Amino acid sequence: MGKAPNDLSDFTDNGELEKCFDSDELADYKLNIKCIAWWDEVHKSCHIGDKREGDKDHVQFPRNAEGKYDPNGHYSDEEKGIVLKVKYANQGRFAFGVSLDPNVPDGEENEGIRAVMYDYTNRTILSIGDWKEKVQKQIEHVKRTSDDSTKWVETTRIQNGVYGNDPIKIINNRVKYGVPRMVPGIGKESFKHLNAQGINTVQDAVDLAGNEEKMREIVRTISGTKVTYDKLKEIIDGCKDQYQGPISPPVVYHNRAENPYKSLYGDNWEDEIEKDIPKHTCITKLVTHIVTESKKLYENTPYKDCWMFYHDALSLMTAKSCVDWMKKQYIDESNTISYYDKWILPVLGLNDAYTRFAGRPIGNSPEMMPLDNCLNKDLHELVARHVLMSRASAINKDDPRIFSLSSAKKVSHAYRRVWCPTTGCGPPSYRIVQDIMKVVDAMKKIFDQKGAFVPDLAQRPGERHIINQLKSKIWGGKRTKSEAMHILFADRDDLHSELKAILAEEQGGM
Repeated sequence: MGKAPNDLSDFTDNGELEKCFDSDELADYKLNIKCIAWWDEVHKSCHIGDKREGDKDHVQFPRNAEGKYDPNGHYSDEEKGIVLKVKYANQGRFAFGVSLDPNVPDGEENEGIRAVMYDYTNRTILSIGDWKEKVQKQIEHVKRTSDDSTKWVETTRIQNGVYGNDPIKIINNRVKYGVPRMVPGIGKESFKHLNAQGINTVQDAVDLAGNEEKMREIVRTISGTKVTYDKLKEIIDGCKDQYQGPISPPVVYHNRAENPYKSLYGDNWEDEIEKDIPKHTCITKLVTHIVTESKKLYENTPYKDCWMFYHDALSLMTAKSCVDWMKKQYIDESNTISYYDKWILPVLGLNDAYTRFAGRPIGNSPEMMPLDNCLNKDLHELVARHVLMSRASAINKDDPRIFSLSSAKKVSHAYRRVWCPTTGCGPPSYRIVQDIMKVVDAMKKIFDQKGAFVPDLAQRPGERHIINQLKSKIWGGKRTKSEAMHILFADRDDLHSELKAILAEEQGGM
């Protein structure tokens, strides 16, 4: 953050401290830690098999002859540890948000809360420009669809009904308006002959019903065609039987509109077109979710007007197109506070020395993000435990309550249940509080060093992840062994209700 020269006293040409590190200058920008919602994205690959990811051991529970858990039972002698490796594993993709509970009065012990997650599993987030291209291609595709498409043709016509002003040839159309073919074998030329005899509409045919003399005269007049008396009578009787009235209700061809989706769905058209572009979504969806759900966390609290959200420098969010869009989206009716105003960003020239990073938050820096710090790892461990225990304990292996990571859809289902702010089970409140406060400690250390690099705030051996063996120094602080064991082997109060039900059934309700 900011400049980090070897001589920390030389921040400006005249030796004065930069404004971004001057406590007096920063007074107007102070935030209460309780009014910040922290957001981060997580991708979780599918895992197909009996063994836990990365493990060389296979976990079993002793069972009795009936297959139920029994401490004095026996372990299976079957082959253990089957894992299916696929070349391209699908992923569950999520954005998680956490905060300190704003309803807890100052002076009382803090509590952590989880925001409603954003689930974009099986989708790739696109920039605004790339998304608009996808949308335009889908619109052009719809505009090329046939008028016979029932989705894009809207009418109150009664299905299989005909109306007086319908052209007579409608009875020879299998699909349009849902009218079945009543007279197979009548071709275009035959209809031309009928038209020449004044039978142009369904009403003309209905008016001939019962007039046998006129019908025979028409057949004699157009002799030599395939319009026999029996077929003409069949046409007339069919029109009469399915006659619904003299005037057909209007038909709207949405696929002919400039924007078929807006024509059909109105203001919700963007949500509907996203359903037809299943592999992609737009960055604006993620940002809108972050702002909307963050706002909900602080409704009816002392921080309903001053809340902010923190998200690191995701390239799609810091892109000019997204920034410009955020500045035009407002959270209040007076259109004075934009989405962009709620994003915690550098102030007083911080990062301006580096043009590329000016005005934008830092990038990958786990010591500044509670979720990157340890909470994401906690969540992965918690879900893995649910997968292991539900799979091993469920009597019915097709039980829909089982937690699984074998497909992207099941990964999504597992994470949504565990994370859910109301019915989920983790990460627990005290872990959220602990990691948020570790960020505060890290910020203080960085500030004290005037933005210089501070060793040991974040250790990254290889890829970015939490040190599995819980070494003494980890991002922003450390966790004791007992705390780590609690995350891995929490008591049953920390389990999801559906897993508790599976365990209870396995033990015979005990």
